Amino acid sequence: MINTAKKTKFLKAKEVAEEFFDGKIGYIKVLKLTKEGVLPAKRIGKIYFYTLDALNDWAEKIWVHRHGKN
Repeated sequence: MINTAKKTKFLKAKEVAEEFFDGKIGYIKVLKLTKEGVLPAKRIGKIYFYTLDALNDWAEKIWVHRHGKN
């Protein structure tokens, strides 16, 4: 039997700043946007966790909102 389930990669705020935003937005800014409800994340204890799928969906919605559908 082949397992075709997609594994979800979870990122922490520092990884989001470095990997998703390529260092263009800092760690503190990522946390601020998360606490404001701008960035999609789940909080477990004191740590926020993000998924690339949720971040990509968020970025696509922002792009469409600002530039319209093509």
